[in-house]
Amino acid sequence: MSPEFLNLKPGPHRGRPFGTTKEGVRRELTPEEQDALFSAAKKRGVREEFMLKLCYRLALRVKELVELKLDAFDDKTKEILVKGCKGGDIQHYKVPDLWPLYERWLKEREAPETNRWLFPHRDKPNDHLTLGGGQAVFTNVARDAGITGHSIHDLRVSCATDMANSGAPQVTIAGWLRHQSVDSAAKYVSLRLTAEFQRLQAEQFTRRWRKR
Repeated sequence: MSPEFLNLKPGPHRGRPFGTTKEGVRRELTPEEQDALFSAAKKRGVREEFMLKLCYRLALRVKELVELKLDAFDDKTKEILVKGCKGGDIQHYKVPDLWPLYERWLKEREAPETNRWLFPHRDKPNDHLTLGGGQAVFTNVARDAGITGHSIHDLRVSCATDMANSGAPQVTIAGWLRHQSVDSAAKYVSLRLTAEFQRLQAEQFTRRWRKR
């Protein structure tokens, strides 16, 4: 793991410590909460499961999610093309387990041929799902899973935190999150889980010394 993440210090972020929601709870979802969320989404339907897994696996902002178009999915290369809403180059993501969900969603998606948005607006024939609609999907599924105090953006935070705890360097996380600045990725990583990573690392060093 990058030392920049290991040395993160709490600091103000919109009047609250880094890594917490406005309710004061951690922003990332634990692996157990993620399992519960995706299980509840699957029960609701392919649309909900696909949307939330896209947000987590590609670390999408809700604006990026609702503004995805059908042509973002390249059938030849099986890649998903995403351009960050804050500018920057288009990122190519190859996430094989998302592709079956995409194909299932195409079969269920109901929209006029002129509507090229991946998630169409239900009342406006040529428009996409609203930001509020995207958040509502998360809220409804989270309620089913017994999860409170979180927003759909916290799936993006969870992705970054999980990458950090798996040992991904800061530059890799920044690229995956489509940040123009590498330093911008630091605020997305939870201090709580990175502390757990440090504990595990310390145990590994202890085991190495015992073998000598």
